[in-house]
Formats: sequence, structure tokens, C-alpha cells
Amino acid sequence: MKAIRSKVLVVVGQETLRTKICTWLSQAGYAIYEGRDVYKTLRLARQILPDLIVLDTSIKGVNIKQLIEIVEKDGLSKVVLLTDTTNDEFHQLLKLTALQHYSKIPLDRSLVLQMLESAIEVIGRHKVENAKNERKNKSIPQAAIIEEAKALLMRKWHLDEDKAYAFMRKKSMDHGVRIEIIARSIIKKYQTKEH
Repeated sequence: MKAIRSKVLVVVGQETLRTKICTWLSQAGYAIYEGRDVYKTLRLARQILPDLIVLDTSIKGVNIKQLIEIVEKDGLSKVVLLTDTTNDEFHQLLKLTALQHYSKIPLDRSLVLQMLESAIEVIGRHKVENAKNERKNKSIPQAAIIEEAKALLMRKWHLDEDKAYAFMRKKSMDHGVRIEIIARSIIKKYQTKEH
């Protein structure tokens, strides 16, 4: 028996195509889940947190754009697309996906598997990078984090030092979390906007 490598949620409306893709992926060792509509897809994605969602852009009764935005922004998974046409509308959808991987219908088994391998590899690299960044952030002393967040608030909102600290302390008490956590969220929010 093959070891399960990654969880893949296949969202394809046409049953024969969905069965074919699921068979290919299952034979390649992936754990397969099927979504036929937007509600089941979102419910499953929240339950299993798949590594990847294979989404057919021609599926009926689904707002593909909205589904991609929810899945990607909520951090439920990454999306790769299947399409029978690469028109402007498709390219707009592709831009919403973090990976920007797709396969054209009619599908070729080896190309689909290569696309998935490539997407899983990119996701793996992102996970390693994020873990390194988290470890790096945790290694910065707490006082330095608070000072950095305070400085960002002072620059962004033109606050004096006392007001910036009071703001963070109030947020900390309101949310029932350590002030360091509030400071880290401020840094994450405003530091990316400065770069």
C-alpha cells in the first residue's frame, strides 16, 4: 500500500471527469476528497484542511471567484484550476490563486500529476519558509517586539509613545491576550504596508 502524501480536494461537476481525476490521484498516493458544490467544498475544506484544491472553472452553480477568494484568504488551502478555455475571465481567476497552476481540459494524466507535484512542492517550500520566519520572530525578545510595534503605531497614527503603548495595552486586555501577541499583529499588519 502506498503512503498517503497529500490531501487533495477535487471539485469537478462532471462526474466522469471527477472520477477519472480521483482515480489518477488515488493511484499516485494522494488522499482524495470530492466536492460537488460550493457548500460541500467549503465544509470539507474547513474540516480536512487539504493541501490542495483542484477546481474546475466550468462547474455549474458555483461562483468560482468567490470560492477561490474564501479558500485562499481564509488559509484553508491553495487552489489549482482546470479549464477548457484560457480567456480573459479565466486569467482573472488564475490571478486570484497563490500558485497560479492550471491544466487544460481535455486532461492528460501525466501533465495533471506533474502540475500537482509542482504545486505541492511550492506549498512545501512556503511551509518551510513560514516555519523559519515564525522561529525567527519568536527568537526576538519580547521587549523589542513591543518597542517595534509601538514605533510603527507612532509613525502610522502620529501618536506619542504613551498613547501607542496605551492602545496596545487596551487591545491586549480587550482580547485577553499577551501584549506581545498584539505587538506582533501590529508589526505584521503595518510592516508589510511599509515595504
